Amino acid sequence: MCEELSYTEEQLNRIRKELRYLYGYKKKSKNGYSWQDLINEIMEMVDGLCSGDMQKIPKCCRKKLNFDVNEKRFLKFVKGLPNNLKPGGRHFQKLKSCDHLAVELYLTDPDNGYSGLTTEQLYDRDADSKIPLLLAQYLNKSTNEPSQNSFQKMKGAFSSEIKKGNNDCVSVLTINSSINDHVLIADLHNEESLTQSKNKKTLILDGVLNCRPTYSGWLVISPEDNMFFLMKHNYNGVNRIYITMGIDGNIYNRDQSDKADSLMFLEQHAPLDIDGSNENNLTYAWYEANRDNILIFKRINS
Repeated sequence: MCEELSYTEEQLNRIRKELRYLYGYKKKSKNGYSWQDLINEIMEMVDGLCSGDMQKIPKCCRKKLNFDVNEKRFLKFVKGLPNNLKPGGRHFQKLKSCDHLAVELYLTDPDNGYSGLTTEQLYDRDADSKIPLLLAQYLNKSTNEPSQNSFQKMKGAFSSEIKKGNNDCVSVLTINSSINDHVLIADLHNEESLTQSKNKKTLILDGVLNCRPTYSGWLVISPEDNMFFLMKHNYNGVNRIYITMGIDGNIYNRDQSDKADSLMFLEQHAPLDIDGSNENNLTYAWYEANRDNILIFKRINS
């Protein structure tokens, strides 16, 4: 079953605002420029992605991304209709989820010099960082545990390769700074196929990392170097928690150039149902349910 993309009303309003700005700018600079011209540009961008770099398209939309939207429907999305219940207000219609994605990809494309909207602005990551910051402050409050100064040594990109049927797949974890000193930005690009790639590192760095992540969230580290990744699926809002199970000892060296090269996590989907289970078999039952959720990541850049 295909996972549906999920956009908040605030995100859709940011997209609408940027579309109106971009159209107004192009209309002034290009004689005869119309809304249909803008639609055609989005369609051409989608056609280029579908015939080339499919990795920029989430798996749930790779067979459905064609942006077959007429001008009338597009304008109902961008400009809206008068809202009879609210004098002076507007009622905005939505497009299909994959059509929303097509517009997002068009506006946030680095090569689109007419759009100023970035992925970071669309998803307002820095505003969300206030939430994990409170957790970080609580973990570091009134503790006698000395800090191991490992926080900055986590930053970088890590990959975890697994076998899915006959395919070799990779999950890529990136950890970057945020505007808050006690939390890091975490993105997970989940289970991209490596089967058709001869150069795995090139695919990881130049392919997967140029796509919208599957999960995005925050990394909080306790003074004891326990790490908590609070992640949310970018397409359907499902939550994931990643808990540290192991880490290499490089982070404890005083040399700041010694960074963590290996990370081991438990990907927590949901608690184990232990109702009626034999207590003596609980450890085995937990392992059977979670052995595929134990992930080992290796650093792929310095």
